[in-house]
Amino acid sequence: MFVVPVYNVIVVPEARILFQTDRFTQLAGRSPEEGEHVIFLVQKREESREELTADSFYPIGVSGVIKEVNPNGYLIVETTARVNVDSVRIGEEQRIELNVTPRADISDTDPEDERERLEKLKAALIAYTSGFQWGPIARNYIMQWRNLNEIAAGMSQWMGNPPEDKYAILATDSKSARNDLIEKGMYEYIEIARLTTEAENEQEQDYRKAYRENAIRKQMDYLQKQLDEMHPENVSDARRFELQIEESGMNPDARREAEKVLNRLKQENQNSAESGMLYDYLDFVTGLSWKKEPAETIRISEAQEILDEDHFGMKRVKDRIIQQIAVMDLQKKQSGSILCFVGAPGTGKTSIGQSIARA
Repeated sequence: MFVVPVYNVIVVPEARILFQTDRFTQLAGRSPEEGEHVIFLVQKREESREELTADSFYPIGVSGVIKEVNPNGYLIVETTARVNVDSVRIGEEQRIELNVTPRADISDTDPEDERERLEKLKAALIAYTSGFQWGPIARNYIMQWRNLNEIAAGMSQWMGNPPEDKYAILATDSKSARNDLIEKGMYEYIEIARLTTEAENEQEQDYRKAYRENAIRKQMDYLQKQLDEMHPENVSDARRFELQIEESGMNPDARREAEKVLNRLKQENQNSAESGMLYDYLDFVTGLSWKKEPAETIRISEAQEILDEDHFGMKRVKDRIIQQIAVMDLQKKQSGSILCFVGAPGTGKTSIGQSIARA
């Protein structure tokens, strides 16, 4: 007898369950043989076979028989009934030994009702899978399912409900209640999968639209540049400002503001007062030097000579200016305290400012 621990899958009675042979061998601990009996134990946690203990399993399992071991790398187990797992012991080489007793189902379903529910659910699955290239293959697979239990076992790996909910299907004694849980889980899966597919398709369309728009804009920019080079006399003010903004070397914040004003200028009537203000603003900001200039060598003696050339006396003022220049030279940045000149008109405030600029 094979004892096969499984996790996060739906194992139920009266179902044909497909396994990859290598995976089944890994779970069971030895190679499978047709006709051998199998007991599926459901793990509470995801653990490797080496980590399993007697407390690793839920108290209800499923018995079955290996019906086919196919040379193409898969096997089919046909489950028969549920069992109570009375005791578990982990022996040498992690061999699982256990005692089980049959666990009866409560047969409270109507065969005709079961058939209708089965056909309805199969039709819903076929309708969903028909939108994919692999739909015909899935349809052949779906048509082979004989009952709701086989649908649950066959779709188990794709369903996103938690492991506890999957075990709850097995633990339910009532066949009718078990069918309700399977139906609920499957219809929820179909709706979630459909919504996910729709969202992915819409996202892909948005990406394609964005890529197409970006490609068109690049083509338009290229053609516009060609026209500007061929007919420079026809370049509009808006286009001229656009080129100047691109070449100005503005920082990101300044560029965003300039482009915002440029868009407003494009929307304004050329004869409006607002248009004139926007034009003057753009003409000013694009005329500024936005690129970082290399630092100049400061000569204190030369600065002193410039100040003396422009003004006679004013020793305290000149000394304070020289101190400011010296500090800026030491710190290698144009910042520091603020110089404030106060005096009546004609006392030299403006001219000393001009001297500072030269110095």
